[in-house]
Amino acid sequence: MKNNVDKILLEIEQIIAKIGNYDIGKLQLSSQGRKELSRLFRQKVVLAKTIKKQNLKEALKNREISALKMIQK
Repeated sequence: MKNNVDKILLEIEQIIAKIGNYDIGKLQLSSQGRKELSRLFRQKVVLAKTIKKQNLKEALKNREISALKMIQK
């Protein structure tokens, strides 16, 4: 899971860099290109949030299992 998050964060950084280059005039984008870049950015952020939630659920589950094992001893 950690590698997936790192990969998504790198993709988000690349999108932000493209947006920054567009804002300062280094990159020319059509209206459709800007929309696609925005859509892709939102999609990656949602994916990162989903993975984060899954990681939290997994961590809580592991803690519960550890706590149950401690109680059973």
